[in-house]
Amino acid sequence: MVSHSLMRKVSCALLVTASFACLSACSSTAPSSKPTPELSFTNITPYHVQAAHVEVETKYVPGADPKDVASSFAVAPDVAVRRYAENRLQPGAQTGGLKLVIEDARVYQTVIKPDNQVVNWMGAGNLDQYEVFLKLMIYYTDDVGMQSGRKGEMAFNRTLTMPSSVSLSEREERQMKFLDQLMKDVDTGVMKALSEKFSMVDTDAQPLSALLSTPQVR
Repeated sequence: MVSHSLMRKVSCALLVTASFACLSACSSTAPSSKPTPELSFTNITPYHVQAAHVEVETKYVPGADPKDVASSFAVAPDVAVRRYAENRLQPGAQTGGLKLVIEDARVYQTVIKPDNQVVNWMGAGNLDQYEVFLKLMIYYTDDVGMQSGRKGEMAFNRTLTMPSSVSLSEREERQMKFLDQLMKDVDTGVMKALSEKFSMVDTDAQPLSALLSTPQVR
């Protein structure tokens, strides 16, 4: 005869299975009612630098690292940085140049499994963790493009975690909010580097944190 204790355990397991199945179905089949957003910096206040031209270079190679999943983001971090730099940093002098180099913009994804053995066995309750490795360099160049020795280095390591069961539209929305905050941090780092390393300050330019409240859609 099956004991009452065993029956209770089986019933609980079945109940948890049904609950997670229902939640997964609801979250994964929810239709997307909004278009995929993209960060745009076309309307932000420009930051004028003491240089006649500004260049953005990308040394990061998407997909070179087999663990890199940056291309799965709603907007890849390197694309967001390039859009930011091309619209934010504007020439404000007659000589010299400023170069921003995207050295690294990888994104690693890790699946975190729950401690509960029953839930883990069902594959429910998993979390997706995205870790961004962003490294930028700023160089000042002379009129023929040679680096002058002055440079600023910035590194941003940020983590985003969400349930694996969220819908595609919810996943993209969370990624966009995450990137929105990341770009505000990048802007703070760039302005600090320009001020401390290059003595470049544009008092008319507001911080990005004051200009962007939500990801813009274009």
